[in-house]
Amino acid sequence: MPSNHEKYLAGVPLNPELEALKEGRAPEFGMGLASVIAQEPAARITDAERPLTAEERAALRELRQGVGWPVLQKLLERATLSHVRAATSLSEDDPLAKKDEIAQAWLMVKVWKQLRIQMNVMVEIELMEDRKAREEA
Repeated sequence: MPSNHEKYLAGVPLNPELEALKEGRAPEFGMGLASVIAQEPAARITDAERPLTAEERAALRELRQGVGWPVLQKLLERATLSHVRAATSLSEDDPLAKKDEIAQAWLMVKVWKQLRIQMNVMVEIELMEDRKAREEA
């Protein structure tokens, strides 16, 4: 019987939570995960179509120039890679029987890649608008 270390090196999840993570699913870690999801910032935004204010653009500029930006980018890349691993894992296990699940998993990979690209483009557009507004002032 292989040890936990050998299982780890072979990429075998040691418990159901790690298996869910490997498959790109969010495991239910009790109230912790539920409370994070419940406090999602997007749920509190009621005026998403409104242009950003000067103060919001300043905050965005500070965020973009700050040390947290590369960390955010790293987390987005990590999330994408977890979906790639999940899709790859599904593709390895009897792909003909799981073609719909596999297609859905690869669609999620594409969604995460597009999300990161779109977010970065939107940030750069807002920062260009901010520079333009400050130059005109």
